[in-house]
Amino acid sequence: MDISSLKIKDLSELIDRARVRIEELKKSEAADVRAKLIAMAKDHGFDAMALLSGKAGAVASPAGDKVRRPAKAKYADPNSGATWTGRGLKPRWLKEALEKGASQDSFLI
Repeated sequence: MDISSLKIKDLSELIDRARVRIEELKKSEAADVRAKLIAMAKDHGFDAMALLSGKAGAVASPAGDKVRRPAKAKYADPNSGATWTGRGLKPRWLKEALEKGASQDSFLI
């Protein structure tokens, strides 16, 4: 491509399009490298994310590809809409309601 005859406006547009293309290529190449790293770690019996974070004992779990997802909400406060999974400490809104005599089952979703 001969750019010697292009005007400033045309050159600016070309530069903008080139920057966009560079970012697209970076994302694509990063995704390819990430997939290769994960596959390589898995082939050697390691968890790639644990390896990259520097955690000791980065051995892959037997499940391998399972993704841990957040627990679903089990209880809800009808006043504020706040939710609680039933795990960990009870939230303040539930403690206060229980102190007033409410049943925990009445907050089930």
